Amino acid sequence: MASLYSKTQFNNSKRPPEESVEELLNSLQDIYSKDEIERIRSVFLQLKARSKVKAKLIRPIVPIRQWLNDYYYVGSSVNILYDYWKDAIIEIFESPTRINQVILTGAMGVGKTTTAVLIILRVIYELSCYENVASLFNLAPISRIAFAYLSVTKDQAMMSGFAKMIEWVDDIPYFKEHFQRKQGLDSMLVWPNERLFVTVGSNHNHFIGLDMIGAILDEANFREMAGTRDNEYNVNKKVLTLYTQMITRSQTRFIVNGVNYSLAILVSSTTHVGSFTEEIIKKSQNDPATKIFSPAIWDVKPQEYGDKRFLVYAGGNNLEPFVINTLEDLEIVLKAFNKEPIYDTPIEDVYDILPTDVKQFIIKVPQEHKTVFDLNITEGLQSLAGYSVASISKFFRNYAAYQKATSGNLRHPFIKDEIVLSNTTNSFEEGYQPLNFYMDPSFKFSNPRAKHVMHLDLALTGDSVGMALGHISDWKPIYTKERTEHQIKYGEEPEYTATLPIVTIDFMLRINPPKKPHKISLPKIRDFIIYLKRERGINIELVTADQFQSAQILQELEEFGIKTANLSVDRTAEPYFALSNLYDEGRIKTYQYDKYEDELFNLIFYTGAKKIDHPATMPSRNGKGEVKGSKDVSDAVAGTVYNLVKQTGKGAGTQQDLLANFIKFNNNKKSKDNDIANAIKNLTDMLTRG
Repeated sequence: MASLYSKTQFNNSKRPPEESVEELLNSLQDIYSKDEIERIRSVFLQLKARSKVKAKLIRPIVPIRQWLNDYYYVGSSVNILYDYWKDAIIEIFESPTRINQVILTGAMGVGKTTTAVLIILRVIYELSCYENVASLFNLAPISRIAFAYLSVTKDQAMMSGFAKMIEWVDDIPYFKEHFQRKQGLDSMLVWPNERLFVTVGSNHNHFIGLDMIGAILDEANFREMAGTRDNEYNVNKKVLTLYTQMITRSQTRFIVNGVNYSLAILVSSTTHVGSFTEEIIKKSQNDPATKIFSPAIWDVKPQEYGDKRFLVYAGGNNLEPFVINTLEDLEIVLKAFNKEPIYDTPIEDVYDILPTDVKQFIIKVPQEHKTVFDLNITEGLQSLAGYSVASISKFFRNYAAYQKATSGNLRHPFIKDEIVLSNTTNSFEEGYQPLNFYMDPSFKFSNPRAKHVMHLDLALTGDSVGMALGHISDWKPIYTKERTEHQIKYGEEPEYTATLPIVTIDFMLRINPPKKPHKISLPKIRDFIIYLKRERGINIELVTADQFQSAQILQELEEFGIKTANLSVDRTAEPYFALSNLYDEGRIKTYQYDKYEDELFNLIFYTGAKKIDHPATMPSRNGKGEVKGSKDVSDAVAGTVYNLVKQTGKGAGTQQDLLANFIKFNNNKKSKDNDIANAIKNLTDMLTRG
């Protein structure tokens, strides 16, 4: 279709030949004053609004291909529009399926905002070819149809695409001649004859009273808040809420006879892509009503580059992004995909013979950008290649360390992977049994006398509970003082050794809520902890939980002689950094627990908020669809690990922890051990070993 609002779609007849009201009013300028003419116009509009009018096509709608290349309709920008974006706009407006969402992401400086503005101008142009536009959508004649330019503030909007839109409208001959906006007003675009608006706002309340047919949201405008009065985590929530509210408002007003005439445009550079944009793209990839464009800079400006290319692996399948310079580099990628190596082929010629499932992760980059990719591959991928690498935002990606940690003899002590625990008193309902009912009777804890710590991630109504138990099972040397000749001769141990704890996770468990109106039984969780201590002989030294919902259960555990404390994994990222560091250094032992693995590898780190959270959805383990995002079990494990390493007073093994240990082990030593040269050597060894 060449038009979003063609006459065939609405079955409207052309307007009969007659003088327009504006022409009549212009002819009265010598008779009436300017104020009197405005009063006449106002009365006419009121009468028009009260009458039962039909939309009329008053001028033909020019096909999109002609429109894009005609100065009369596009203005002086007609000669500087990139062919890539012209083709994209044609694809949108000639799509056999009506397009309701356009996502423009990719490289920086390629014209995404300009394209978004031009798409809206095309829609406004099509509407301007009608009289009584509101009737096209079965709206009241007094309805105010509006497009929203969503931004943090009006000033921010004026510095970005909205100011460009105003200048563009004023530059286009068609609008000057046939559809003039209200002059002297630059805070919004207003076409009073058809009560059509383009306005700015940062929340849905700014658009009360308007019938929103479309919106542009440039995520970069909102992301400016991340380092100032807001943070990245809250920005994502704000943008998601605003965007979905605008789409909902549009759909409640502009679905006519089963056809959705609304249009939402999301603009986001890959340097600003947050979990919000990633989630929208993921959910919309197979939506026929959505068009997604994510070009590299060389896709938009091919004339600026030569023919020579190099290969870049964009990351994924548990490999970090890197430049592929040799066949040996390529072999690393092929091995990760269980593919055979390629021999006797120049590296510049291998791309065309790569397996399809490997090729989609490899980018051909113009040689002109080789230096950037060698120096900072993430910058190159995001700013130049326009490649949205979802894993860049993931907190934990060390799959090799994860596998190593799960390779021992530990196993799940329960007969079910996940358990429903209910406060029901009906013995026939799911979740009635106590938690210890689900323990494998043959299971034996590896070291019950060791000091154990448990962390509980307690739930809101309807959410799951995470539970983990762990203990320090060994110590890893990170620095040992060199033995003297005397010690070597007589087989004596050195005077001191610096060590850090190795943590074993005894079990992880997700407790799911029962069917409503019942809730998860916290007393049954309390009773299970007491059971572990008294019946199974587990030396539980500490139980922690977030303050929310935890006061009663922690107080009751104290009465049974178990120390308790509050710990919120949501309020600080330290527990997760401790957990990640233990994996990196091989100082954690766990077992394979699918829910924990899924949560751990899907965690997102919000740098502005210094907060770790789960995505809205995660891929399901069977590869079919998605499941609700969560971090109940991973929170429990992170809290347990954090408590254990803090108990030792040695920290998790960060460089700050190692520095503290160095100072401790060098205090009160003989003077020969404390001279500057030896101190520097000792510190260097401790920061580089382990």
